[in-house]
Parts: sequence; C-alpha cells; structure tokens
Amino acid sequence: MSAKVHKALYAQIPSFKCKEGCTECCGPVPFSAWERDQVKIEPGKLGRRCPYLGETGCLIYENRPLMCRLYGTVPEMKCPHKCRPEKMLSSLEGRRILAKYRKMAERP
Repeated sequence: MSAKVHKALYAQIPSFKCKEGCTECCGPVPFSAWERDQVKIEPGKLGRRCPYLGETGCLIYENRPLMCRLYGTVPEMKCPHKCRPEKMLSSLEGRRILAKYRKMAERP
C-alpha cells in the first residue's frame, strides 16, 4: 500500500484533541507494511499495551497507524473521556475506510 493511498485514507478521518496524558486507545493495533516502514524507532519491550507508548505518550504519533487515527472518530470506538472531532464519522464511513485499508494491506 503506497503513501498516496495511506494519506488519502488518513485524510478521511477527522482529527481532534485528546485529553492530555490519556493512553486509553493505546493497545495492540495492526500496522500495514508501509506504516511499519515509516516508524524509525524500534518498538520497546516494556510490557505495555503498545510497544510505542512512552512515558510521555505516543512515541510515533506522527506516524501512528490508521487504527490509532480512527479511534474516537466512530461510534464503535468512542473516547471514554468524551473527546471527539467536531463531526464524527458514521459507522458506515468507518467501515468503508477499514475495508479499503484491509483490502490494500492484503495486496502483496
């Protein structure tokens, strides 16, 4: 999956400001091969939910995978602190983004 395809999918996901210090969404998430190539640091082995979660938060925030970007923007993955974008994606919009992501990630 190319940078162009990733960026087009990312652009469909609204951004919002998270609660400072929150790590509720930091869990094991899938990375596409392209996303993994963008991460320039080795994952930690600190027994945390996400190997890229540091003492001050996400160590790869600018290069975080699609699933991290989608969290808090669809009804099925609401932020427990009620942080959200101005306009949430619908369940259908979220499923369409994920379907495109999965389809592209499956290509050799």
